Amino acid sequence: MDESRHAAIKASVVEAMQEQMKDFYVEREKHYQHHQFIDGLMEYSRCWKSTCMKAIAHAVIGAIIALVVWGYIAWGGKVFQAK
Repeated sequence: MDESRHAAIKASVVEAMQEQMKDFYVEREKHYQHHQFIDGLMEYSRCWKSTCMKAIAHAVIGAIIALVVWGYIAWGGKVFQAK
């Protein structure tokens, strides 16, 4: 008697869940494609961040080098004019 009661409750729960969740059901293949798309976006984002950070780092290093050269030229001009 306990087993049949358990089976009846289980069947009722499954039926109730199917009724409640039918609006949220997504086919397996479509769900998989969604994950593939999201994975592609994440990879693109990761690459973009890497490229962007490299470009910013190169710009900062270039600016520092330009300032050092500019400062050296300005300093050298003052030193050599004084002589």
